[in-house]
Amino acid sequence: MHKYRAIAVVELGEGAVVELTEAQLKRRRHRVAEAEDRLGYVVGEDGLQFKPGEEFACDGRLNPSVAESLDPLTDKQIKRKERAEGVRPILSRSPAKKKTVAKKKAAAKAVKTKTPSAPGLDEEF
Repeated sequence: MHKYRAIAVVELGEGAVVELTEAQLKRRRHRVAEAEDRLGYVVGEDGLQFKPGEEFACDGRLNPSVAESLDPLTDKQIKRKERAEGVRPILSRSPAKKKTVAKKKAAAKAVKTKTPSAPGLDEEF
C-alpha cells in the first residue's frame, strides 16, 4: 500500500482498499468492510472522505483528479513523524542483554561472598 497525505478534501469511491488508523476507523466503520484477501478495508458504496492533512494508505490506482489532491509520503517522512510522536521501534535484544548482564553480576557477587546462587541447592541433607 502507498501512504498519502490529503492536501484538499479527497473522496475515494466504492471498492478502493485503504488502511486506516484506529481513530479514523472509529469514525468511518459504517462506510468500510474488512478486505478478505489482503490487509485493510474496502470502501463501501457511500464512498469515503478525508480532510486536508489526514494520512492514509491506499492500494491500487487512483483517479487522476483524486491523485492531484494527495501528497505521497516517503518512508523517511513516516519515520520522522513517528519519532516526533514518540513512537520508537521495539528493540528485542536490549531487554535480554540487560537480564544477562544482571545474571552475570549476581553470579559474580555470589562467588565473592561464597554463597550459592540459589539458596538451598548446595545444602546436603
